[in-house]
Amino acid sequence: HAPEFTLMEVYCAGSAYKEMCGLLQEILKAGISVIYPDMIVPAGTSNCEINFNNNFCYLSFSDACRNYLGIEKDKCNLPYLAETFPLLFAECMGASTWISKLVNKLLSSHLTQPTFITEIPSNCSPFVRVNSSDPLLSERAWFFVGGYDVADIYTDENDPAVVEGALKKQSQIMGSAINRSFIELLKFGLMQTAGIGMSLNRFFMVFLGKLPVDIKETILYPL
Repeated sequence: HAPEFTLMEVYCAGSAYKEMCGLLQEILKAGISVIYPDMIVPAGTSNCEINFNNNFCYLSFSDACRNYLGIEKDKCNLPYLAETFPLLFAECMGASTWISKLVNKLLSSHLTQPTFITEIPSNCSPFVRVNSSDPLLSERAWFFVGGYDVADIYTDENDPAVVEGALKKQSQIMGSAINRSFIELLKFGLMQTAGIGMSLNRFFMVFLGKLPVDIKETILYPL
């Protein structure tokens, strides 16, 4: 995607999002050890050292909202947020919009150490597999470090009926045609797959030190 941004994508057959979280930890630890043998990234934009020595933290979405924002699980919804933060949230927002805004505007700055936010609400992830133990949650995680949302990790939904339903809803909202070919291919059978989408530019911002807090500093030829 250069020169606009640099994205690392990883896909794996026969895996789920938890295994991909482990893989991402291995990849990042291996890279960090080359630059910083002590696995400690000096204080930069986050104003604190970042320790990559230990296993990365896992924190559910609801626990993160309670621990850092004081928002209990039963109040982590759009009506409450629109009333409490009227300048940020509006009742007309879709699930993916208000959850993304909650994470990026209120939560991310608290997540300086390597952290996976898990148990993401399923209503903002229509093409991600629903958690088998709770249909309100999805098999998806977000990785944060240095106060930045760096990576999206997920288990793909491979049930043709579920995917078709999600595509129909998407078609109604966006006015686009349904990809029937994709649905027909899924009906042949697809093993469980999982993936990682990681913004390398956001990750590189962790290493800017005292440089200006600008993502353009991480792009070779910014527009």
